[in-house]
Amino acid sequence: MIGWHSVHEALRVRPGKIGQICLRSEGPVDQAYSNIESQAETYRIPVEKMKGSHFDYLGSGHQGVACRVLETPELDWDLLDEKEISILIVLDEIEDPHNLGAVMRTAWLMGADGILTPQVRSAELTPTVGKIASGGAEHIPVDTHANLPRALTLLKEKGFWIYGLEEKGSKDLWEVSFADKVALVVGSEGRGIRTSVRGQCDQFVSIFQRQKGASYNASVAASLALGEFFRQHKTP
Repeated sequence: MIGWHSVHEALRVRPGKIGQICLRSEGPVDQAYSNIESQAETYRIPVEKMKGSHFDYLGSGHQGVACRVLETPELDWDLLDEKEISILIVLDEIEDPHNLGAVMRTAWLMGADGILTPQVRSAELTPTVGKIASGGAEHIPVDTHANLPRALTLLKEKGFWIYGLEEKGSKDLWEVSFADKVALVVGSEGRGIRTSVRGQCDQFVSIFQRQKGASYNASVAASLALGEFFRQHKTP
């Protein structure tokens, strides 16, 4: 994980799963820097001081702070049986790490239960993804599957309704009455949803746009659909 927000959230949520923290060795020491150093001492997490240039291989936007996380959140499939209201995001061959990170952040903030991806042609959980997720990587499990259509079949057996987001959907997003347990499938901007995954979708949903011939990027489409789902399923 890189960046102040990501490291701070990792310390807040799962300090016992952090193996090491790296901090810049030069430059001013501000309150955020001191807080992380103090928390590392409290939780007995090893701290290494490094020159800023040594952070560059981790990705841009590191802000001179990084941590090594020993494990990431996992999706509890058994718990999905018990949930009355649940939403998962299915990213079908989304290779852009910025899209994955942005979806993770929105999924965390809105309360989604996880993200499903295929093993191939998918962005991996890199420091850059964690930075963009800005804390979301500590909360949202990314469940990777060799056979994504089979995973969708298993979700159906758990009571999930599968919605595919695409430009020519049978209903507009604002007209759909979402089921209580939902998996939203988002395809790549270039290829869309694969045929094998389309075969598992119960309904296709479009998102209104005035400009034809273009499309929303994956993270924006997922965010709009997440927002509408939680608007319909908001709790007091």
